[in-house]
Amino acid sequence: WDEGTHVPITERPEERSWNDSVHKKIVDTVRQAKEQAEPAVVKAGKAPVQVGFNRRITGADGHTYMGVNREGVIVPWTSILSAESLKTGKPIFVLFEHAAHPVTVPHTSKLISADYPGAAVAKIRKSLGGDCIAAFGQGCSGNINSFPLRSTHSDAQAAGNKLGEAVLVA
Repeated sequence: WDEGTHVPITERPEERSWNDSVHKKIVDTVRQAKEQAEPAVVKAGKAPVQVGFNRRITGADGHTYMGVNREGVIVPWTSILSAESLKTGKPIFVLFEHAAHPVTVPHTSKLISADYPGAAVAKIRKSLGGDCIAAFGQGCSGNINSFPLRSTHSDAQAAGNKLGEAVLVA
């Protein structure tokens, strides 16, 4: 039984087929990971970087408004976790995080964008090699938006390059 329905999945062939395909993909991914596993050293690091600003401003009237609060609390760094091959010494995987919502590209854009995290991943992979997996994890950014907010793809690219450089330092 799936939540939200009272019809067993066995009586919903299209959903059963989809569930079975997801299961197969998970099993295949785990099998591939096991086949390609190799000894590695895990490293952690941190480097200063800021691609956003706090978005909460408290006015003289005591009400809080959305805006760019350059004095507000932020997390001015990126943290990384990487795995480097013991055989080659090259990075296999880099997980990085930064606390800023990826909202540089405006929601009105009709183009697909991975915003600044996508640009950071591209920067990292270009530097470390295409075989290195780079993955972004959203940091704790409840009140932090990337800057400039809802502007252009070029601004997202610039912020991503800046973050990517910091990841490489870390």
